[in-house]
Parts: sequence; structure tokens; C-alpha cells
Amino acid sequence: MEQKLLVVFIFLFGGHSLWAQTPDSSKTEPPKLFLNCPGNCFQDFVKTELSLFDIVRDQAQADIQVLVIDADNAGGGKLYTLTFIGQNHFQELQDTLTFSTKASDTEAIIQKQLIQKLKQGLIRYLARTDLADEITLEFKKRTPEEAMVAQDKWNYWVFTPNISGTFQGESNSKSMSLDNSFSAKRITNKARASLDGYFNYDNKKFKVNEKDVAVGYTSYGLDARYVKSFTEHWSSGLIYSFYHSVYENIRTSQRLAPALEYNLFPYSENIRRQFRLAYQIGYNRVSFLEETVYNRTRQLIPYHKFSVVVDYTQTWGNVNTVLNASTFLNDFQRNRLSLDNQLTIRVAEGLSVTLSGSVSLINDQISLAKATGEEDVILLGGRQLPTKFFYYSQVGISYTFGSTNNSVVNVRLNQID
Repeated sequence: MEQKLLVVFIFLFGGHSLWAQTPDSSKTEPPKLFLNCPGNCFQDFVKTELSLFDIVRDQAQADIQVLVIDADNAGGGKLYTLTFIGQNHFQELQDTLTFSTKASDTEAIIQKQLIQKLKQGLIRYLARTDLADEITLEFKKRTPEEAMVAQDKWNYWVFTPNISGTFQGESNSKSMSLDNSFSAKRITNKARASLDGYFNYDNKKFKVNEKDVAVGYTSYGLDARYVKSFTEHWSSGLIYSFYHSVYENIRTSQRLAPALEYNLFPYSENIRRQFRLAYQIGYNRVSFLEETVYNRTRQLIPYHKFSVVVDYTQTWGNVNTVLNASTFLNDFQRNRLSLDNQLTIRVAEGLSVTLSGSVSLINDQISLAKATGEEDVILLGGRQLPTKFFYYSQVGISYTFGSTNNSVVNVRLNQID
């Protein structure tokens, strides 16, 4: 059982008089804290629980910056990494703490763990101020039975079934969507085994000028892969996938490929930064629901694919970029190049810019049906159309100005239409 550090801030209930005694001393003023969270770190809850600190809205104003990053862990929950960065008179102090959650953990449980780790990390900074005498530390004692390592009866396997449905209707339209999935994963420091399956069904019905129009399509698939690391930078594995898609005119598609990956940075630093290069080579066996524009009902395709994944999360923002390039080995004119990118940068105090988008050059649509299909089905998105490219983009600019010191939480009349 992991040793827990319980931090009791007694001065939270009586420390306000301290500020009035020496208002000009940086050692007795409330430290200014900035939470840098690309994801969700429950800012209102943190403000309430850490009311000793002034929670500021810009990192340049802070004495202590905490970068909070969450990533999926092997148990189906999250691994939270908290990086504490000292600024001003705490310039030389930095630290990193982590904690893991379970898939079954409620929001209240996660919030409690987050506050616990924040308090643990902030102790080092408070110990260098005149507030140190107001801190009491208490260590929980373990029994001999608690100190023993328990055997994992599941051998590190985690299973997650998911069933969901959406039903929507109006006087002249209704729709139904079923999204079911299942995953099984076994993740250790040296190897990762995963099995992911899904079944999706969508049905839409409309009444236009007393005419009923309907479209429905089904897709299901399976992805299995095993990868093993043999150094801090190299890993290799095997990928198998199967899927069926009415929209893409694919009865069955089976893909099998060995893969090799190199990470420029050690895998142990994946939470903060990644630069991964991957290569796979294999085959794809495809059969079609209808005869294609190339007069095919089935096809065996040897292919190879090169991928680049760049992921940085730093105090200035975060960037995630994925580049994929693939081509058929028996026909190099059949190829696809795609780039997905998301970038968030804090340009200046209060000013942040978000850029996200995706672009693809497409020359590998081998499953296009020869029959054009009904116009209503095409207009309702029930059939794939030929294209040479795809793009999506989004640009956002956010600027916040005004008071930098406000730790008050007030939810009166919030979320009420």
C-alpha cells in the first residue's frame, strides 16, 4: 500500500491576521499560484481547498506554477503528473509528483487525490516562508500486512465494455444511434497488449413534402496489437485490424502488419514530450459489398506506412502533431498523406492562441461503388463520395485582462438558462 502523506494546513482558519502584520514582506504574503492545465484540474475546487494561496490567471504573475497533465493509464483511469515550477524568490525550486486513478473513481475521489498531491508539492515552497511554523505534517503508519505486495489476480488485464445509445425526434424527423465498444488491455513498462472492438449503427428518418426519406448504415470492427519495448527508445510490435462499413462499401477488411518504432526521447518522458517515428509493412485483404468503379469485388493489397508523432506539453502551451504517409506496394500511385495538428500557445500575459486542423491528400479510394446510389442517401451522408482531398481547420484567440488576483468561487445562478 502506497505511503500517504497527510498535510494539515492549520493556518487556513486563522492565518489572515498574518498578512496584516507585515504586508510588505514577500515571506508572509500568500504565495501566488498558477494552475497550468491542458485538461481538467477542477479549478473551482482547488481555489476553495487552497484558499491560502492567491490563484492568479496568468503564469507571469505567479510565484509557483503547477503544470498538470493527465494521460490514460493501464487500469482504464488516468495518470496525473504535477510539475511544480518555482518563480520569483522560489526560482530554484522544481519538483514532479504523480498519482493514478481508477476507471471507477468518481470525480470526488479524483479531486481529493489531486488536492493531496498539490499540498504535498507546495510544502517545499511554504517551508521557505514565515508560514512554515503553521504547518503540521503527519505520516500514516502501515501494518505489516499492508506493507506486503498483493498478487494481481487479473495479471494486469483491464476490460472495459461500453454500451450507449442516442435517440432524438421532432415532428418531421427522428434519428437513432447505437455505439457499442469493448476493450481489453494489458500494459506494463516493457509491453502493451490491446484488443478493441466496436459496433455502430445510425438511422435517420425525415418527412419532406409528405415524402418519407430514410438512411441507415452500420459499421463494426476489431483492432488487436502487441508491442514490446527493448530499449528506452526502440519498440516493435504486430498490428491486426478487421472492419466492416456500409458507408465505405466494405464487406470485410483485414489488415496485418509488423511495426517498428523509435522515440527520440526516452519513453519514460512520454507525459511531457514525444517524438516518435514508426514504420509498418503488411497487407490488407478487402472484399466489397458492391462492385467497385474498378470492377472489383475483392482485392489483396500489400502496403507500407510511415508515421511521425510529436507531442509536447510545456509551460508555454502544448502541441500535438501526427503525420501519416502510406502507399500500395503494388501500385505507388495509390497513396495517402495526412497531417493532424493541434497547437495551443500562451503568447503573452492573458493572450492565448489555439490552432487545430487536419488535411489529407487522398489517392487510395479503392472501395467506391460503381452504382451511384440514391440521391437521398448521398445527401444524408449515407454513402462515400470520391474525393482527392479532405481538410478541417479551426482558429481561436482568447484574451483575458483585468484583476490577476481572484481566488473566489461563486456559482450563484450559474448554468441556468
